[in-house]
Amino acid sequence: MGLFRIRLGLPWVALTLALTVMACGQAKTRLTVAGAASLEEALTEIEALYEADYPEIDVVYSWGGSGTLQQQISRGAPVDVLIAAGQQPVERLADQNRVLERRVLLTNRLVAIAPLSSSLQRLDDLSQAHRIAIGQVQTVPAGQYAEEALRSLNLLEAVTDNLVYASSVRGVLALVAQGHVDLGIVYATDAALSDRVRIIAEIPAAAHRPIRYESAILSSTAVLPGARSYLDFLQQPTAQSILERYGFVLP
Repeated sequence: MGLFRIRLGLPWVALTLALTVMACGQAKTRLTVAGAASLEEALTEIEALYEADYPEIDVVYSWGGSGTLQQQISRGAPVDVLIAAGQQPVERLADQNRVLERRVLLTNRLVAIAPLSSSLQRLDDLSQAHRIAIGQVQTVPAGQYAEEALRSLNLLEAVTDNLVYASSVRGVLALVAQGHVDLGIVYATDAALSDRVRIIAEIPAAAHRPIRYESAILSSTAVLPGARSYLDFLQQPTAQSILERYGFVLP
């Protein structure tokens, strides 16, 4: 881990692609990873293990909604690796010739959650919820999956006027945990992180597209060997056991 830890959101106006930091008198190469918000805890834990094996590399993360990260990269934010909670952000970057390599890393499940004090018991109770939080459909894959599921289950029309949109899946989790909404739809991995919410239903997988976390090495990267070694490390047993512990499903 480098001497300096920057955890700011994109874009980094003043950073250069090949920026290095000094730690313990030794130059370290900065690897900039933009990651879906739902991955933050798992990848932060994995970071220490990766940097122990690759002490010459300093991983710097920026977290957010996958679509928002994609838009910032499209505008020129200096990122080496994107890990999105869906395929569409990577597809859009590929269409712009910004993707050098891509891989499917993980899958996930979608669940409906409510505050602990809620009387809601099952998905059929959605009609009783006055405020339902999902991710912004334009930029948050979890929101896109949620909208697809509600439509597939013939619930979307009934609840459209009650929907509240958040800028990330973690935003949805926070709204539910704080009691600002009656119900939210998030990934199972996010629901497991909070003791202030409870799962009232798992959304049927057939009701939405498969949830695939896809990574992309950006064609503008100046640290291609480091980007490849990082993604290779995520597919090794040590890292995958951590991802599974957080509830992610391996493809």
